[in-house]
Amino acid sequence: MTHESLDLSLDDQKIIRELTGNEKLRLYSKLAASTENAYRRLFELREVYVPAAVAFTLSSGLFGGLRAHQAGESFKRLNEQAVYAHRVQSVRDWHSAQFRAFFKYGFRFGWRVSFLVSSVLATQSLLWIYTDDYRLSHYSIGGCIGGTLYRMTMGVKGMFVGSLLGTILGTMSGSLLYLNQVYINKSEEIKAAENRRHKFYLEHLNSQT
Repeated sequence: MTHESLDLSLDDQKIIRELTGNEKLRLYSKLAASTENAYRRLFELREVYVPAAVAFTLSSGLFGGLRAHQAGESFKRLNEQAVYAHRVQSVRDWHSAQFRAFFKYGFRFGWRVSFLVSSVLATQSLLWIYTDDYRLSHYSIGGCIGGTLYRMTMGVKGMFVGSLLGTILGTMSGSLLYLNQVYINKSEEIKAAENRRHKFYLEHLNSQT
């Protein structure tokens, strides 16, 4: 989904279209480096790390909480015949078992979900900058790459299955994000981000001439 900037002349738009994908990535890296608090102000970057952080927090909290509950119940079953000198000590050991399970399994599950989410969104942002075209297929490609990398240690078969599942999940989640940005938000943030990039490209190119 391309957008022609209304703030640029036809000649400037032609210059932007003639830039190669590698040139756009190189110029965008300079834009990010020259922007204060780039990860907060630049839409392309903010759309990667914010969902990844949210995914890590929610998935680690939910799965860690579930494992903590299971660990607490298991502790009760295994130690129901144990004799403690003080009730406080038994409660302390019970809580310790829950905390260990929460942090161990919560972190383990959280980073995996966060990795998959960031893979999808980082790939989408890179392809968007590279092609100057916001497409749903970028999310599918990101899911394929993320799933392949996630299952890399399981050999070719595992990588194939991971890429297939990643593509499906990337397409499903990307459809929701695409619907939100294009139809609900009317592409306003997308247009603003592209205009910011294009103006920086032109300013940088003009300063070199």
